[in-house]
Amino acid sequence: MESKVIQHAITYLKQNYSNTLDELGQGPKDVQPLTVDDINLLHKEMVEYLGGSSEIRDQNLLESLAIAPFGEYFDVVLYPTIFDKAAKYMLDFSQYQVYLDGNKRMGLATATSFLYSQGYALTLTEEQASNLVLDIATNKITTVEEISEIIKNNYKFISTEMEVEITKATEERIDEETTDLSDESESKEDDEITI
Repeated sequence: MESKVIQHAITYLKQNYSNTLDELGQGPKDVQPLTVDDINLLHKEMVEYLGGSSEIRDQNLLESLAIAPFGEYFDVVLYPTIFDKAAKYMLDFSQYQVYLDGNKRMGLATATSFLYSQGYALTLTEEQASNLVLDIATNKITTVEEISEIIKNNYKFISTEMEVEITKATEERIDEETTDLSDESESKEDDEITI
């Protein structure tokens, strides 16, 4: 049962996480942590889609986990790469009980959303992602390094794809506007000829 719920969450994220991030004003840019509001919005949407309680079990823990991937110790960055930061989100939200329901889903959701906001997407299959989160939750995988390595081996860069999609959509809109203008022009010419 648990695996099916996580697989549904993965499907939902694949279909909808880009819209959620657009709503939050996220996109490829400087590396910024997910905010508590970002995380709560992700959780709310997951609960609405898959069911469960949206209640927060521990607000202080949530605030701590939101910034944990950006931790430093005596000016040494603890999680220096984007993959390390995503891995930290996945590890912490999969293991800690921040919410009453959906904590493992949130491990995947926070990591995926963070990566997306930086121009990357996970290429894990639903089954691989589900198994990864379950392995983290059951302590079969316990370190940021292990998770980071898995992410490094299973991602694609999406900024170029987004640029292509934006360019294509812009060209289509320009073509439509040009067609509309030429149709209007032809209509006016027809009106002028008709007496």
